[in-house]
Formats: sequence, structure tokens, C-alpha cells
Amino acid sequence: MMSRWFPWLCFLCLVIPCGKGCASVKIEAVVDDKVLTSLDVDRREHANGFFYKTAYAEGNRREVLGLLIDEVILELEAKQLGITVEKQEVAQEVERLFSVLGVCSGLSLDECAAGNGLDAASIESHVRSRVIWSKILSTRVAPFLSVADEEVSQYVAEAKSDALETVLDLEQVFVPFRAGAVLDSVASELHKGVELTKIAERYREHGVYVDRTMGASAVGFVHDVKVSLLRAKEGSIIGPVRIDKGHLLLKLLSKVRVKKRFMNSVVSMKQLSVPVKEAGSILDDLRVRGVGCSSFADVVKTLGFEPGDVVVRVRDLSSKLQLMLEGAKPDQVLRSDSGDGRVDLIMLCGISEGGELTADEIARIKHAAYTNKLVVASTRLMENMRKRHFIKRF
Repeated sequence: MMSRWFPWLCFLCLVIPCGKGCASVKIEAVVDDKVLTSLDVDRREHANGFFYKTAYAEGNRREVLGLLIDEVILELEAKQLGITVEKQEVAQEVERLFSVLGVCSGLSLDECAAGNGLDAASIESHVRSRVIWSKILSTRVAPFLSVADEEVSQYVAEAKSDALETVLDLEQVFVPFRAGAVLDSVASELHKGVELTKIAERYREHGVYVDRTMGASAVGFVHDVKVSLLRAKEGSIIGPVRIDKGHLLLKLLSKVRVKKRFMNSVVSMKQLSVPVKEAGSILDDLRVRGVGCSSFADVVKTLGFEPGDVVVRVRDLSSKLQLMLEGAKPDQVLRSDSGDGRVDLIMLCGISEGGELTADEIARIKHAAYTNKLVVASTRLMENMRKRHFIKRF
């Protein structure tokens, strides 16, 4: 054990005699024989602030230190596994990274660092770790992952069960890394309830993209985001979540629990859209007349409206409408406010199973299952690698 502590003890002996000039430099962590100092953390925080242009990206010092520790571990693992990283691979990864971030176009790593007061060695360490991790995954994880037909069948059986699924309605805003300077403003406006169309128009030149998702299944999100969504209250903002090319902000509009069997079924409905001011009287009129599925169209036409016949997968509907239809009785007229000054009057007329899966649906199921396996396996691998090395934080 003494031999594992010896390197940082030697480093400490060198730091202490420095006097006032080195008083602000502290040892933050030791990984085997590699010492990480407060300067390493400062340099990485500075680089994060430049590349991502937002305080969110810098994280707290503990998170940054954790990433630096992982980078050291990956270098050590690469040495043990005989994995090498060529200069060309670093240059290609730098080019790809700069392109995604929208910075230092056409510049090398050294040119970008020199022109923006960044530490080139810190950036190169990060880039090398990305290349190493990709190689480790491609050789030690990906070749051993597959999704069998039995797993697809198990998924289908689960989808037809009475188990409950959490269904969500969300507003989503994507802010690319190059537009990190407006991330705080976008998050503030989303929190205040500014309409998505206005946010999209206001930040169009920054590449900000907005979307409203209705009836999303919670299981479709990565673990950390899913946990946050399950805990969140309606109106809460989740994020920013860093994804491949930017930051994602999620606003939870609605959250319900619906049986999977019903969520994956197909329903046939009668539907009538009316102005919100007339909705109450028309709804009362339909109920008084005892309208049912067979008479809905004729009765509605006598009121001067054109009814609609709708056949749709339940999972494609909003979360609140899914819950409403699940509890609906035959020939019951339901009211669903669309929020645009109109109200939908709906009658559930039939429910059927979703039928056989299409080739595209099977492919999506396999892709989702494979992605989940990859995330779990890569997380477990990184945890095991950490256990193989001496790590001491200060």
C-alpha cells in the first residue's frame, strides 16, 4: 500500500516548499501514480466554459475532477490493453468535436488553444480519452451484445400486459452547443411559460429547435432523465441534459399512468370539434338525446356540425386523453380541451389489439433494446475499471 501512496507523497514534498507562489495549487486527487491538481481542474473548467459557452457545461468541480480521473483511468487501461492512439485519430476527433461545438473551424487543436487562452494538453487528454473509450467499447462490449427474437417476443408480451406505464406530455427545446450563450435565456423563457413558437422564432438564428411531444413513454428516456421525469411535478423543467450535439430542456406538461395493454391498442372513435364557448351546451344536448356510436353522426349533423371518424393507436394520443379513454364507458361522450380555443367531444366506439408488428417496429424494438444493453454494459465496464486502480480524492 505504501508504494501506491508514494508518488503523491513525493509530489506533496515538492509543492509545500514552493511558498507563497504555489499556495493556491492543491492536490485534488491521485490515480495510481498520476497526480491531479487544482490547476488541472481550473484548466478543464476554463475549456468547458469556452467550448460550451454556458455555466451549465462546466459542472461543479467535483464533476470535473471525476471526468479527469476517468480520463487517467482510460489511459492506464489503454496501456494495459495495448491500445494506441495515433495523431491522425486525435486530429480527426478534434475536427469532429469542433464541428459539433461550432468553434475553431479549420483550426488544429494547438491553434484553437493558443488563440483562445486554453490549455492544449488538457484538451488533448479529453480527446484521447474519447478515442480510447470508443476503441474499448468496440472491442470489449459491442461484439458481445445482441438482441434475440425471444427478447422481442418478451417485449411484445409485456406490452400486452396490465402492467402500468407512465405516459408524458412534454415541451422539448434543443439548444446546440454553439448556442450555449443563450441556454440560460431559453431555460428562463420555457420556465415562464413562453410559447414554443415564440422561443423558436426568437432563437432561430442560433439553431434552437422546439417540439411538443404527446403521449411519450417514460421508458424511452435514458435512466437519469427518466428518474427526473418520474419525480417531477407538472410544470417542472428537467435539464439542461447534455446530448450528442447540444443541450436538451424538457418541460413536463402532463403525467399519467396507463395500462400497457390499453396504451398499445387501437381505438375507433367519433369526434366533434367545437368552439369552447359552445362546448357545454352541445355536450348537454348530446347527453340528453342519449346519442351513441350508431347515432352520433346523424345527431351531430342536425346540430350543424360535421363529425369525424378516427382510428388511432392509443399511444399516439396525449397522456390525458389516454387516461380518459381508458376509463370511458360505451357510448359515453367525453370532453377534451385542445387549448386552442376549441374543444373535442369524443366517443369511444371500439378497442382492438394493435395487430402484428411491422418490420420497422421490430427494428425499433431491437435498436432500443440494444442501446439499453450498451448503456448498461458500458456503465458496468467503467465501474469495474475504476475498481482496478487506486483512487484518492482530497
